[in-house]
Amino acid sequence: MANYANQKRMDILNADLVEHKKDTESDGYYYPMEYKYIDIAAKELNGNAFKIWLYLLRWRNKGYVFLSPAAIENAMGIKKSSVSDSIKELKLKGVITEDVDKENKMYFNAVPDIWREKYD
Repeated sequence: MANYANQKRMDILNADLVEHKKDTESDGYYYPMEYKYIDIAAKELNGNAFKIWLYLLRWRNKGYVFLSPAAIENAMGIKKSSVSDSIKELKLKGVITEDVDKENKMYFNAVPDIWREKYD
């Protein structure tokens, strides 16, 4: 992972619950997730917020990611000027939470409890 300015560490909640598997078709990994949660994220989030959700999802095997607008722009094609609004949406939806005791520390929860309560 490249280093970018304005990075914030984000821990991935429940990362240990997801077994990452090697994709034999490529050099990448894939992460088993019930399709319904991908569908729910697509319903609950706008396009750019959904792209960031997917970006964060791919770091679940590591358990954390250093998040920055430049990294998201580079990986997902979202302009840095739009990243901030999308991050705000993810916070409002409970996907991203900030640690009030630790500056620059955030958490990613791919399936917030509110989504489970609403759709399960």
